[in-house]
Order: sequence, then structure tokens, then C-alpha cells
Amino acid sequence: MESQLIQKVTVDKAQYHPGERVKIEIFLKKGILNDITNDDLKVEINDLDQKFYNTEIRLIGLKQDLAASIVLFWQIPKEIHFEGFGLDVKYYKNEQLVDSYSTGFDVVEKWFQAPRYGFLSEFKPDKKEKDIYQRLEIMKDFHLNIIQFYDWMYRHHQLLSLQEEYKDIFNRPLSSRIVKKQVDGCKKNGMLPIAYGAMYGAEREFVVEHPDWIAATRDGVTKNSLCNDNPEYIQIMNIADNCPWREHIVDQYQQVIEKLGFEGIHIDQYGFPKTYYSLVNNKRELKDMAAEFGRFIEYTRKELGEEAALIFNAVNNWPVEVVASKPQDVVYIEVWSPNDTFYHLRQLILEAKKLANYKKQIILAAYISSLNKKKKISQEAGERAARLTAATIFANGSFHLVLGEGANILTDAYYPEFRQLTAEFRAIMQNYYDLITRYSKYLFSQNLRDKSAFLTGGINDEIKVSVNGEKMNFSPNGEKDSIWTIVKENKKFKTLNLVNLMGIDTIKWDKPQYTDPKIQQYIEIEWLIDEEVKAVYWITADKGDIKPRKIDFICDKHERGEIIKFTIPELNYWGLVIVKVY
Repeated sequence: MESQLIQKVTVDKAQYHPGERVKIEIFLKKGILNDITNDDLKVEINDLDQKFYNTEIRLIGLKQDLAASIVLFWQIPKEIHFEGFGLDVKYYKNEQLVDSYSTGFDVVEKWFQAPRYGFLSEFKPDKKEKDIYQRLEIMKDFHLNIIQFYDWMYRHHQLLSLQEEYKDIFNRPLSSRIVKKQVDGCKKNGMLPIAYGAMYGAEREFVVEHPDWIAATRDGVTKNSLCNDNPEYIQIMNIADNCPWREHIVDQYQQVIEKLGFEGIHIDQYGFPKTYYSLVNNKRELKDMAAEFGRFIEYTRKELGEEAALIFNAVNNWPVEVVASKPQDVVYIEVWSPNDTFYHLRQLILEAKKLANYKKQIILAAYISSLNKKKKISQEAGERAARLTAATIFANGSFHLVLGEGANILTDAYYPEFRQLTAEFRAIMQNYYDLITRYSKYLFSQNLRDKSAFLTGGINDEIKVSVNGEKMNFSPNGEKDSIWTIVKENKKFKTLNLVNLMGIDTIKWDKPQYTDPKIQQYIEIEWLIDEEVKAVYWITADKGDIKPRKIDFICDKHERGEIIKFTIPELNYWGLVIVKVY
């Protein structure tokens, strides 16, 4: 094939809703006008083999400048409520396929059905309009549909400044005009902007005025606080219902929604204290912070209303058993040690799904610290770690907060310490995010149930994995030097995610990987399935083409029924098998 006759294909929103119109833009290689007499484009919107739209465009017949994009529109049927779509464009010259480009988009009723979470953290007054729109367009093309505005505020206790330009406690110059411009830009690109707002942080000036509102320690001398080397340290406040702080901070949330146009709040906490003393009305009373978190979420939902987006940060999974069922829209977990391994990430995801009664999506904030420039680790080693972490999170049915501010990746809990993606790694991550958007229902449908632990590995023989007839080392537990087998089912399809951990340096997700996984070829799968199998598909983002590949399979006798046999051509990092059943 000729290279890059099609430069890129984009859609105009990060996510769509039933009945909306999709604007498709096809960008062709510059200088393509030399000979287009017999050149055609074929455009198709599909879900695996099901076609929803297709058209053919003869380039010679277009009455437009081909240096500009070719624009098409597709009306989404109103009856579609949760669906990912493939968007494939093929370039034919003299009826021969010479180039192709594949991407995807999704349709949901509500953003929280597929929350691809991103971030913004730069709001300096001199941020150029062109830079703002370029970064937002990149994030839109990554299909990031909900965006956290991190540390945009004046103070933790007073989110809005009285001036348009202001400085936060770290002396960063900020501008409410730039914040508002980016809020509006997000909405234009189909991304939901929500404001970071710590639930219990207040700077010294506020604490001096309200000393009885703090979350006090037992001795009353030490402080439940952070940033203590800063004169404007952040004191943790009492969020109980009888303390005026709770009403104060939720009123701050309401103001930023009304005045800046935010669509909701990312409610942050700091992972401590687990208990504290209330000083309200001169009465010392021991409080359980986890219980107060739950009541705070309920109060915030009541005050902000059902339509406001609410995300609460369960720092290192605390206290997920309390907050998973509370009226927030998703379960969000910021991951830290001792949740160190790839398998720990899986455990966090499965537990959260169960605690939310399988009614909420899960988002993990897993920062790739090996990409932090302070650590002086090779960028390639950090990128491999990021890639395996993303594969782990997506394959286990969760979303990952890690990309944002254009093409940048989070390396620390303090978001301004992001790092720019290299061009090569940006292309890889683009493929991954195209894949999870296009195949959203096969990865994230809430009626999918994980069957890995009793279908694959150990004494289980329902799924077998081999090469040249010899059993491979495979397991549902994310073990080093194995193929990680993750199986999910509902009544319409079964999926088998394969994550390649062969030859990697470590199973710790936040440690650098100095070598790629060892590529596995011609992986033979045997799968005991009682339903009638309609088709088998193989999908991977690692080769740059996310179109589904239909895999031939045969049926064979098994002592307990019938198995299907098929072969996966190659596994680099991560791939997805979809089995459609009757």
C-alpha cells in the first residue's frame, strides 16, 4: 500500500448521544491532485460485520479543493443508546486498495456509560487561543469525553477569585477567562468539563477565621494538614453535617457551576485522616471520616441536583465499600502502593464493580511515575510501562485517567508535572483509545460478567492456550512470563482479552519496562462453548489497524460437549477476541 494517502479521519465530538449528527472529516495527503482520475474513497460505519452506513466518493467528481478536508455527515438513529461504531475509510486507485484508515466513535445516553476521563491543568493568563483549541482538538480525537480541570481555583476554600487574573497558593498565575474559554471549548468538542474541588481543604487565612471548623487531631496541637512547608498550608476541615464547612464548600461548588459553566465536580480527598475530632459548639467528638464521606456525597448530590456530574476520589481504594453505592456517577480510584501489580489493578476493578452492583463504570487514576522527568528513566521504558498499564485497565473493563492537556500523560498526583507524548507513543495511544471507543460495548457493557477465575488456568479446562500443540503458560492472575487470559460473557457474546506478559521486566505497573513483551505468534485457542457460535473476531491496536479480523474456527468434540478451535496470528501487547453466539 502507498503510505498516508489518507492523513487522518476525524469526527467532530469526543462522544455522541442518540439522534445527533456525526460530522466526519477525511484529510488527504497534500499534493494528491497529480493523478486522481481513477481514485475512489469508500467510507463505512459498522459494528463488526454489521454495516450502518457506506458510501463511495469519486475524487475526480468532487467540486472542492482536495487540500481541504472531505466532509460527510451521518445521523445517529434515536434508538441507539450504548454502542461503539467503527469508521473505516479505504482509498482505491484503479480499483486497487492502496491505503486505509480506521477509527471509531461511540453513542451513549449519558456520559458515565463510557467515561474516558482526561485532564486540563494549565490556565495561565497568556495561554494562546490557538494553543487552547489545538490541545482540545487532540483530546477530542482521543475521545476523552469528560475533562477534569485540575487546580484551576484561587484557593481550596474559595474557588473563585475576585479578580480575573490571580495566583494560587503555589504562586502559579491563573485566569478565570482562560478557564471559561476552555470550559466552552470542551463543550464544543463534546467533552464534559468538571471542576476539581477538594471537599475538605482550606488555607490558613480561612482557618484563622474558623478554628472550630477544622478536623482536629487527638492532641489538639498537631495538625491534619498538608503542604506544611507552605505558609498557606492546607488544613483538613470537618465535613460533618453539624459543621458549617460542609454547606460552605458545596455552595462554592454551586457557584463555579453557575458562573463558569462547569457541568459537575471532581470531589477530592487526601487519603487521611481516617478519623478526626469535631470541635463544633466547643464539643470534642470523634468522627469516622469514611462514614462522613458517604454523607457528604449524598448532601452534595441533593444540593447540586441529579444532572450534575459527580466523581469522588477513593484514594487508594479508601473507602470504596462506603462510597461505591453512594450517588456519584462512577467509582473512581486513585491507585497507590501497596496496590503495586497489574493483578492488583484487576482486583480493584472487580471489587468496585461488585460493590456498585455492576451499575457504575470504574475509573482508575494510575499515574505513570516512571515517565516523570525527575526520575531520569528512559522515556521508552516509561512508555512500555504506560502501555501495559493501559492494556491491563482496559482489558479488565475499566477506564484510565492518564491523558490530557493535549497529547500529554500524567506522571504524578500533581497534574502540572505531566509529560508530552513522543510522536511514536502518541500514535500508539491514539490506536488504543480508538479501539476502546469503537469496541466500547465489548469491553465495558455493564451486563458483562468476568468468568476468568473459573474458566481459564489452574484446574479449569474450558479454555486452553497453546503453540504448536504445546501448552503455553497462561493464567487469569497477571503472572510474569505468562499470557494473561481475561474472560467475560453476556448472553450475546463472549470475550477473551489477552495481555502479553512474556519476557517483561516486572509485574509492577508503576515500574519501568526496559524490554517489550516477547511477541507470541500462532496462538492456538480451544474454548468449550455450549451456545451456537456465529463468528469469531480478533482485534488489536498494536499493529496500527483496529479493524476486526474475522478468524476461521472449527468445531470439535469434547468429553463435555463441543469446543471451538482457532488461531491468533500474533500478540504483541494486548488483543481482544470476540465470540458472537446465538
